[in-house]
Amino acid sequence: MHERNVYYEHNGEKHTATEWAEIYGLNIKSIYQRMERDNIQFMDALFSVGEKRERLITYNGKTQNLRQWADELGISYTCLINRLNCLHLSVKEAFERPYKTRKSRGE
Repeated sequence: MHERNVYYEHNGEKHTATEWAEIYGLNIKSIYQRMERDNIQFMDALFSVGEKRERLITYNGKTQNLRQWADELGISYTCLINRLNCLHLSVKEAFERPYKTRKSRGE
């Protein structure tokens, strides 16, 4: 049985198992099956599967994975995933759209 609403942290980001699966474009049931079959923890199962499917993106003649682009562009990885997968923006649109950070309360 897998716990719901458990948050896993990686590189300063915290998400539920389902959210991590969505970010990496993986099926959550496949991750859970791998955990049980190989007797490994969630993050190990996520990344051992995710590494094989890591998306490489070429932009302006340079090829990197999406995390590297996020770091280089100063845009959160989750924001880029949402722009590409949910908003269905082109790579150019996703990378060049201004990134708005949330202001803290009282500003």
